[in-house]
Amino acid sequence: MKIIRSSNAQEVVLYWLIAELNSTRFSRDLHLALNNLNCNEKIITNANLNNANENKLRLQVLHNYRGWLDRDFNDYIWQFVELDNKDVANLNYIDYSYWNELSGGTHKVGLAAVNINKGLVVYNEPNNRFYSVAENIEIGKEVPPIIVVSNNDEKQGEILEGHLRATGYVLASTDKRPLTAVWGRLTK
Repeated sequence: MKIIRSSNAQEVVLYWLIAELNSTRFSRDLHLALNNLNCNEKIITNANLNNANENKLRLQVLHNYRGWLDRDFNDYIWQFVELDNKDVANLNYIDYSYWNELSGGTHKVGLAAVNINKGLVVYNEPNNRFYSVAENIEIGKEVPPIIVVSNNDEKQGEILEGHLRATGYVLASTDKRPLTAVWGRLTK
């Protein structure tokens, strides 16, 4: 892992929303949350991280459609980092039935990639989306940073957002540039 610069909770929320703005899985819910809060997507696409009202609105939007997210991002020290293939393969998925099954109960991204290559299909969800991400990474397409958390003294990270991108990154078969992440270390 290579540390690039410091980050903060407001940037984490923005990167989360950027990643899901055009996501086939989460875009609809994100746009509904924007509408529910009478927000324009420009608070994401043309964000001003120095505007406290925008930052508050972005956090409300995130919590509106990601109700399970109960972490206070201010409890973490955030850094923008670059991860190589080994770093990403060693990351853990969150505790969620799909990722648990895909990784053989280990939560490891690398083991899930091995299982995908072996043809494991979980809950009848096709694996082509992982290979699509891998192909984009192989041709050098930019992907949004993933969001990772850990305890302060741990080097082992858990992905909060970006499971698909992390898995596709490990599946990519060519030399590739590092995967970017915003990594938070719990301070409390």
